[in-house]
Amino acid sequence: MMRELKRIKRDNLKNIHFTNAMNGEEIAKTLGVTRQNISNVLKRAMKKMYLGAKELDPSWTPFQVSVVVAQMLGVVAQEDMNKFFALFPPDIKAAIEDDAKKFVRGM
Repeated sequence: MMRELKRIKRDNLKNIHFTNAMNGEEIAKTLGVTRQNISNVLKRAMKKMYLGAKELDPSWTPFQVSVVVAQMLGVVAQEDMNKFFALFPPDIKAAIEDDAKKFVRGM
């Protein structure tokens, strides 16, 4: 017997009320889906945000693009910044980290 995959359905979102401080587990429980599903959705969304911000100014480095995205989302507290960077897909996260190291050395 095949297991039924629980995925977010657009029509489910109309009746759900989110709070600002919900973690992935709480969101998954509210939507009736898996935490991994929420993680995948967030990573895809962060990739789209990153690529969209990158188009604003092609001269920006990966670290600069990530700072712009953080500003767009209102991420300012250090503990939130760490969580914010963890949301990026591994390839983008690695590019940001590599660029940040160069950025810091150049100061």
